Amino acid sequence: VAKQVSLSSLTTVKFNGIDITKAESEAYGVWRANCWQVGYQILAEVEAGTRPMPTIEEVLAEMPELVLS
Repeated sequence: VAKQVSLSSLTTVKFNGIDITKAESEAYGVWRANCWQVGYQILAEVEAGTRPMPTIEEVLAEMPELVLS
């Protein structure tokens, strides 16, 4: 059984042998939330009839960039 961990509460984790800092974990969390926001906006526009159903490539092109500092 997998244990669920909040990314924002991590100080350092091992992911496939790679150290991930708390700042990186938080950046992933923000990016993921922004992706969901964009996805729901696209869905709302399609359902409202204000845009056609996009292709996967078009959806991916609209997703925010992951910024790691």
